[in-house]
Amino acid sequence: MHARLCRWGSWCAGGLERSAPISSAYAMKGRARSSSDNIWSASVPFDALEAEQTNRAIQSLPPVLRQTVKVVYMQHAGNTVERQAKALGIAKETMRRRLCQADARLRQWLRRPTASAKPVQNEFST
Repeated sequence: MHARLCRWGSWCAGGLERSAPISSAYAMKGRARSSSDNIWSASVPFDALEAEQTNRAIQSLPPVLRQTVKVVYMQHAGNTVERQAKALGIAKETMRRRLCQADARLRQWLRRPTASAKPVQNEFST
């Protein structure tokens, strides 16, 4: 799930989270040519359908979990855990707990036959 959320964060950083399906022109953006083998490679694997599905799953999270995911994977990606927790105004342990809860909910949502249905409900729902 971590790798998927990292790809989603990169997708959002490109300003595409609310746009139409991603074009092939954007898919080529950010590709770097390898000098050693003369082959084009992407720094982050990219799939528009996966990114859009992940975005819908994240939108289904309760606000507190959604905010945590956005801060960690979008707004403060690459920062230390301490800085991410500070940006949220919470303890590191609280941030980790929220990420675990978000991870469980996202996995459950993404396993659904139609990953566009209502948000997942469980004991953490408000």
